[in-house]
Amino acid sequence: MLNHPQSKALMAAQPVIRNSSNAFYRALLLTPVLLLASCGINNIPIFEQAVNDAWIEVQSQYRRRAELVSELMTGIEPLRVPEPELFTALEAVETRVFEMHVAPDTLEDADAFANFQQQQTTLSRVLAAVLDKADNLPEIASDQMYQSLKIMLTENSQQIEVARRDYWQKVLRYNSELINVPGRWWRAFVYPQALPKENFDDPEIPAG
Repeated sequence: MLNHPQSKALMAAQPVIRNSSNAFYRALLLTPVLLLASCGINNIPIFEQAVNDAWIEVQSQYRRRAELVSELMTGIEPLRVPEPELFTALEAVETRVFEMHVAPDTLEDADAFANFQQQQTTLSRVLAAVLDKADNLPEIASDQMYQSLKIMLTENSQQIEVARRDYWQKVLRYNSELINVPGRWWRAFVYPQALPKENFDDPEIPAG
């Protein structure tokens, strides 16, 4: 039988043992959480937010172009007489683009995304043809406002290209995360609502 001093020492040691044991089990429970975090469990929502932010910038730059084209229409009014069909075509496509509704789910809708891209490409093509004709009309080409708008449209075109390339890269990363391990596991068990995003064909294609 333990003597009194030994009993007191043993009883004093028991809380230390229990505390050490609790700390061990807490560390054991925390380990899977740390492993999950280190394996990219948060990549899907992080990458998706990056895609959405990049898409906002793409829309913003295209919207800016539509506004510039609206301003341009007044300056190229003299073109209506020699080139009525071309002028009307630009007017029509500019109106469609400016009033185009981009639904929140456009990035998950192949048809809606294709329509968005087609409308913007059409505007690029018609706008290029109109500017080419306008440059050959002295009364338009000599106008300072027209020249200023041309410079702003050129700068905007470059910004569109940058925005498209950034979006393309973000979508590529996000879509790859959904289909590759371990991302596809997290999608199956944690983010079943995550859907692939539509993308532009290639970042090297001229902005349209």
